[in-house]
Amino acid sequence: MLSPVDAARLSKRYADCVRLGKTSLYLQGVNTWWSSTLTPLRDPNSRIDRLIGTSNNITSSTLLEKAGRMTVKRERLLEAVAHKISQC
Repeated sequence: MLSPVDAARLSKRYADCVRLGKTSLYLQGVNTWWSSTLTPLRDPNSRIDRLIGTSNNITSSTLLEKAGRMTVKRERLLEAVAHKISQC
């Protein structure tokens, strides 16, 4: 289901989670944005025997955040232009 590149990235995330032995959070995105968490679970001998993963699609909130930043930049630019014009 995953491209070879995406599969390799995901395998590295799993390996890193096991190596570190703690929950890891990461963001990924190109066309869609995801916030994902991997949590290791331990057996009675304290060995990691499985990982639980959750992912949330954060595309809409990411796009809204980007739009907000663009609006702020545009407003600052307009203020700067208006200030220059008023000085003329």
